[in-house]
Amino acid sequence: MDAGSSVRTLEAPAKSAEQTRQRAIDMKPRSQSETPAREEWLGSQVAASAEALEAGDGCHADEAESLAGYLDGRLTAHEAALAFTKPVLDEAEPAASLYRPMALLCEALVELGHDRDKLLRLVAAIQALPPAGPISWAGLPGFGDMWSDLYRAYADGPSPWETSEGPREAELCRHFEAVGTVEAELFVRGLGGVPASWGYKTLSLVCSSRAGLGVLLHAMHPWLAVAGPKLRLELEPDEVCGYGERQAVETTMAEHWEAWKRAFLQASQKGAHLTEEARQLAAECHDLMK
Repeated sequence: MDAGSSVRTLEAPAKSAEQTRQRAIDMKPRSQSETPAREEWLGSQVAASAEALEAGDGCHADEAESLAGYLDGRLTAHEAALAFTKPVLDEAEPAASLYRPMALLCEALVELGHDRDKLLRLVAAIQALPPAGPISWAGLPGFGDMWSDLYRAYADGPSPWETSEGPREAELCRHFEAVGTVEAELFVRGLGGVPASWGYKTLSLVCSSRAGLGVLLHAMHPWLAVAGPKLRLELEPDEVCGYGERQAVETTMAEHWEAWKRAFLQASQKGAHLTEEARQLAAECHDLMK
């Protein structure tokens, strides 16, 4: 089952959700070496006023402070999980504001690369919290929908960024590597409701003729490097599914897997109109599928 179908308690006001998405779109992807100082980044996420918070333009100060306290070692994962979820639970309609802490959590996992493993442990601690009022944390409500809004639009079709070159292309490669790594780690650890279908959908893009294939390979590689064995284990060989551009190709999952493997091999060869780095990634992806 797709993650989105299990987290429909997300009820963000349209304006607030759109502002959160736009903030992520405007954010410049960063390499690990350029990851901003943790305090600076967390401070930049806090809403400037009560009005801004209400409009969805930023997070609650206590949400950012709980992350800082945990990442600094002042709070345990359980303590941080309680502190992180308290602001939204204190509101009159918690479900209507879940998008806010979930957006901060999603963006922190991508932007704070050096803290990623610790943040994943925090996600697990939040997911392990007992139900609180109308909120059942076991399914991490709102997380899957927010992640899809922020980071999975690429899976639905070509985007304008795919013609980028030079420094911008390099930034995008680093960004998609971070996105793919987080998704694969969440899937392997059973967090956030991330389904195997996300990985299969990402891998299926190797069969596309998209201009951004060289960049998208940076999301495919971590899915195989981190989660490849689990993807194969959960694959139902005889299940017929539609993958590829607009899910146009319907065949068994075993046949999809072999088609993707052949496509990676083809992409790894000279004359594939990819950079040497992209061809090397494609070759590694092919080997990881054996």
